[in-house]
Amino acid sequence: RHSIDFFANEYQNFYFDIHEYFEAAEYFQDNSTKIVDHQPSLITNSYTQDTNRWFLNRELISSITNIIPAYKSIQWAHDNFQKDIPLIDKAMIRSNPDYYLNPKLNPFTLYQRPTSGTSGRPLTIYYPIDYFFHAQYRYLLDIASHADLLEQEMLDRPILCIHIINHKYLKEQFWADPSDLSGFCLRVVINESDEKSITRVFDLISFFQPSIISLCPAILSTISLYLQKNPLTLDSYVKLIVSGGSELNPDFRIKLQDLLHIPIINMYGMTEIGIIASECRLQDGLHIFEHNLIAEIRDQSGDIHPTGYGELIASTVTNIAMPLLHYCTGDYVEIVDTPCACGLHTKLIKNLFGRVVNPFIFRDGTHFA
Repeated sequence: RHSIDFFANEYQNFYFDIHEYFEAAEYFQDNSTKIVDHQPSLITNSYTQDTNRWFLNRELISSITNIIPAYKSIQWAHDNFQKDIPLIDKAMIRSNPDYYLNPKLNPFTLYQRPTSGTSGRPLTIYYPIDYFFHAQYRYLLDIASHADLLEQEMLDRPILCIHIINHKYLKEQFWADPSDLSGFCLRVVINESDEKSITRVFDLISFFQPSIISLCPAILSTISLYLQKNPLTLDSYVKLIVSGGSELNPDFRIKLQDLLHIPIINMYGMTEIGIIASECRLQDGLHIFEHNLIAEIRDQSGDIHPTGYGELIASTVTNIAMPLLHYCTGDYVEIVDTPCACGLHTKLIKNLFGRVVNPFIFRDGTHFA
């Protein structure tokens, strides 16, 4: 906590929510647990295709959702209970959020995080304190572990990660791990069209020497152009670059990895669900976090399957404040259950084809999306 005071005083442009931190620290101290130990965890089936994961996890899922108004009609004791689970989407949650909230929890004590707004008006998702810090902080360790890159040295560094974003409406901020497992995470805002802003970001990276850098492919492209003109050695301390938010071109990734000598790992997630999948060290598809969610495919006829091509339908109860079942992500993907040579026993997202959004219709009848 002394280091928090020092950082907050030295770098006052980085916002720190002291109330949020102390509330979380007190919670985890009282429960004598680490963040990851307090999350509901689904049973995985390790490629056992004839075993339905809904049935494997029926007791856990029903115990968390049977008090949620949206799921009260589900007959969990029936063999075909899955047919009772409605499909839900952002518009439905936005129109009546209380319908999906845990009534046992006071919404005024929950943390709120808006979605990005890339596919419509932002949607507010509610988190309990333990899930909030896992979604905000510890997911990076999950990604590093999936890629077989997690080392004690990364945890021991004062700065675990620098998140580089181009959302100018967000504050620059830092977070501290309430369980003291690892260093700070910083959020830095970059203006990709401003050379001074780009230089400042690299100055911060060089000074703080984070273990992980997290960004989107567009910013990664900006960084690549900068490094071609201003060569820097980052691999002595940066052990992992995490790319998410949109598709990363495979050829570009290979060239940049060769330039930096740092692995670049794709991840896929969303505010509503949390981390959905990330790559292993082989970088041949994204491993689904099956301990956190059930990922399924809805085909063009509307039928739901465990694998195949179509819209990703995600179900998770990890966020006990707002568990979501049969959530229509709007993202079209291909899921396979082919075993990966890395040894991780999960299904894979082999391809991310993009998101379907409603277009704007102009007066002349033309569409824009």
